[in-house]
Amino acid sequence: MKEQDLLFGVLSKTLQKNPEDLKRMIYNGDEISETAIESLLKEDTERVKRLKTEFETKGFDNGYSKGKGESLSSFESKVREKFGIDSSAQGIDLIEELIIKNQKTSVDPNEVKKHPAYLELERNSIKKDEYNKVISEFENYKNSIAKREKMKVIHSKAMEQLKKLNPVIEDNDIVAKRRMEVFLSEFDEFDYELDGDYVMPVRNGTRIQDEHGNPVGFESLVREKAQRNFVLNQQTYKSNAGNSKGQTSVINVPRNDKEYMQAVLKEQDPEKRIAIKKAYEASKSND
Repeated sequence: MKEQDLLFGVLSKTLQKNPEDLKRMIYNGDEISETAIESLLKEDTERVKRLKTEFETKGFDNGYSKGKGESLSSFESKVREKFGIDSSAQGIDLIEELIIKNQKTSVDPNEVKKHPAYLELERNSIKKDEYNKVISEFENYKNSIAKREKMKVIHSKAMEQLKKLNPVIEDNDIVAKRRMEVFLSEFDEFDYELDGDYVMPVRNGTRIQDEHGNPVGFESLVREKAQRNFVLNQQTYKSNAGNSKGQTSVINVPRNDKEYMQAVLKEQDPEKRIAIKKAYEASKSND
C-alpha cells in the first residue's frame, strides 16, 4: 500500500470524508494547497464538535443508564431469588432491607456498608466521576494537538510578516535563533481564529484590543512583537513636499505613535509635517 493511500484512508475514516473530497481539500492541482492544514484542522474541529454534542445529548446517558440498569437489575434479581425477598426496593435499599430482615438486633449503617453483598454491589457500580475524568483528559489531549498544529500556522504567518518589516538579524547564529524563538513564543499567549489567510487574535474568546479599545489585527500584533525583539530598518516614503521642481524627497516613516509625535514636533517645514502624517497613516492602513 502506498503512503498516500494509507494517509487518505486514515483521514477518510477520521474525518468521515470520501477520498475525492479530501483531495480537493489538500491539493491545488498537483501541488499541496497552502491552506491544506487549516482545512483539515477545521474539518477535525467540526468532527469533534459533532461527537461531543452527540455524546452530551444522548451518548453517555444512554450508555451509562443502560449499563448500570442491566447490571443492577440482574444483581437485584439474584438477591431476591436467593434470599426469598418480596420487595420492590432497589440497589442499596434492597441490600439494607435484606440485612435488616435477617438480623434480630438494631442495625448500624456503618456495619451494613461492610457486608459482602454491599461491597460487591459497590465494586460493580459504574463510577461516573472516573469516567468523566477519562473523557475530559482525552478532550484536553485532542485540544492540545489542535492547538499545536494551529500555532505552527501562526508562527509561519508571523515569520512572513516579520520579513516585511526588515528586521536587523544578529550575525551570531545562536543569538539570532534564540531571539527568533523568543519572538515566536510571544504569540502563544493568544488564541486565533483562522478564515483563509485572515487571522484574528483573540483572548478568552474575545478579540484583543489596544489601550484605546480598537481591535488589534494580526499584522499590528506582529509589528508590536517585532519592535520589542528586533531593531527594524526604517521604512521610507517618497514625497514631493518642499520641492517645487517635483523631485521627490525621502521621509523616514514613524513606526509608532511616539515616533510620529517626535517627528512632527521636530520638523519645521509645514509641508513635510503633512507628508510625515500621510506616510504614517498610509503605513498603518497597510497593517
